[in-house]
Amino acid sequence: MGLVYRALWNDDRPDLHSAVASTFSYWANNVSLPTSEPFVLDPFEVEADGTQVGAAQVTIYNEQSSLLLNVSTVCHQEGQQILVEADLEADGSLKPYRDVVSHLVQDLIDDGVSGEGHPRGGVLDISVDAQTVSESGEIDGLVDQINDPNRTVGLVLVMGDLSGFRKDRVGKSIEKGEEGEAATLREVAAEQRRSRGRADILAGSLAGVAVVKWIPWNLVSLASRTLDSESADDDGQVKSSPEDWDLYPGRARLYPVGIGAEDRSRTYHETVAGLRPGVLVDEIRSAIEPGLIALRLPNGLVAARQALEVASAQDKEISDPPVRGLELQETRELVAQLREELEVHRQLLEEVQRENDQLISQQVAVLMRENPLDADQGRTLPQLQEQLLRVSDAIRVVREELSGVEVPDEAVKQIQRLDTGIHARSDAKQIWKGLVALHCYAKDRSDKDRRGESNYRDFEHWCKRSNHILRWSTNPKKLAMNESKSVRRDPRLRSARKFPISSEVNPSGKEEMFPHLKISTGTQHAPRLYFYDDTLGVTGKIHIGFIGPHDLMPNSTT
Repeated sequence: MGLVYRALWNDDRPDLHSAVASTFSYWANNVSLPTSEPFVLDPFEVEADGTQVGAAQVTIYNEQSSLLLNVSTVCHQEGQQILVEADLEADGSLKPYRDVVSHLVQDLIDDGVSGEGHPRGGVLDISVDAQTVSESGEIDGLVDQINDPNRTVGLVLVMGDLSGFRKDRVGKSIEKGEEGEAATLREVAAEQRRSRGRADILAGSLAGVAVVKWIPWNLVSLASRTLDSESADDDGQVKSSPEDWDLYPGRARLYPVGIGAEDRSRTYHETVAGLRPGVLVDEIRSAIEPGLIALRLPNGLVAARQALEVASAQDKEISDPPVRGLELQETRELVAQLREELEVHRQLLEEVQRENDQLISQQVAVLMRENPLDADQGRTLPQLQEQLLRVSDAIRVVREELSGVEVPDEAVKQIQRLDTGIHARSDAKQIWKGLVALHCYAKDRSDKDRRGESNYRDFEHWCKRSNHILRWSTNPKKLAMNESKSVRRDPRLRSARKFPISSEVNPSGKEEMFPHLKISTGTQHAPRLYFYDDTLGVTGKIHIGFIGPHDLMPNSTT
């Protein structure tokens, strides 16, 4: 599979080669997974200017794959560097090895700090704990660090918050005779320590590839005004963002390293940063690793890697190791560049989708200015959509505002998983759009049927022919009006698609539902929405039978 992980930083310790070799050997002998016999290459000179390199290597095994881990050191006139690289030698995932690799990097950094090596990624000091931004002046310094082209590690900003502030504890302290202000300040300090503790855990997981800066609650507004200048009003107050990606309390933001990194920042919602730390770590690593893998290595580190390949090649004829090593490096850089280009195109696609959403919202607002969705309250669809942060919000608003669809409590399954998922906001918006489309279809079809004008066979036909501005996509990856034959012929799979429905439609309270919206794809958490069309029946509505993660719905491959 090739190179899947890279961490590169500076370290000024004396006798760096032997110090790193000692840390590596201790770690390799205490790895929790099976390993090959680790070996360390003696330092050697690679250039006439006295550049010295050292290297070490070990293979780590899992049941389904193996990981080749290399550690290289280089000492030259400009400074000293440590490189950690991991190659997957078989198809598989880096995930089973992440902890052991992270522990090695943490050990190397810790030993560098204790040995006065001053570990740093270009312009950023590296540590295994979060670094507190304690003064307002440091916020401006963050801007310089974000934009510095010499930065070789990612930068993650974690916003402090008071979401866990316990008023009841303050009340109990006051009952015991403590002054109210003192009790409040003590509880605020305790919550800040808990917030800082979560940032420390994140920093340890990202050690070597990203530096985590923790911004206390009292400086979050300043950080938002500085780093999200467009989100501030004239009076300096933070205003809401349509996309909800500004730096608010409890959120985290990643500034990657590499090609176009300044345009690829990622902001993670507080529900993810606070409640799903494992998901947050995986998302940040996935976003940052392409840029790190794309970093061009100094010649000395390339030579160290080549020496490792020669030393580890048992009974293999390698006619020209330097040429082979350069070709391998060029191939890796090409793959990394392609990953970067793919990321850029994905960002462009997201931007186009955001612009499209905004245009649709503007069009809907114009169309509904005289005919709001709720005649009494005068609220339009765009206004309602702005309220949605989670899938449960979308379902609540639909129940309150959309009379064309029915969503019983029994239809909503494990919604908490979707609410706290990394895609919570986008899932909520997509489910909302799907339910609005079903509502508009139900109203349109029932109105035209009463006038004898209905000419739509079903929801898919309406989406294709009506040209309604709020129609749903008919792409097979977004809409299926039936299940596959293998599902329909299997009694177990078929029965799993018998969902609760109004007794007005079926006296048994159950109905088979095969049509469904594919809210998103690619993960087990990808939501699905199954529905039953009764627009020409007794209720004149769309009845929702299931909203939940995809993995709850068995199919022919499970």
